[in-house]
Amino acid sequence: MKEIEQSKFIKLQQTSLYLNDIIDIEKILLRSCKSIQLRTLSHEFENTSELKDSPDDLVHDLRITGQDPYIEITFSHYKTEIYINTNNPDAQFPEAS
Repeated sequence: MKEIEQSKFIKLQQTSLYLNDIIDIEKILLRSCKSIQLRTLSHEFENTSELKDSPDDLVHDLRITGQDPYIEITFSHYKTEIYINTNNPDAQFPEAS
């Protein structure tokens, strides 16, 4: 018998971020995830240090993905979405209000 993986998907309003916010998100995800990746519409980054050197002056769409467990946070110009595998007790988060 195999347990079926459970997941949670939350949609939020658009969010404006600064580089320091993204660095904080990276630190939080690395507490639970083995690795993370940041991706804009035109580039892929292994960490926020690489993102600092991005040729993009302004980023409108950013996807931060954590692996093992899989967590994905997507920031776009009109919404924010969070997807998380809820089977991992270290990767839980409170209900959105």
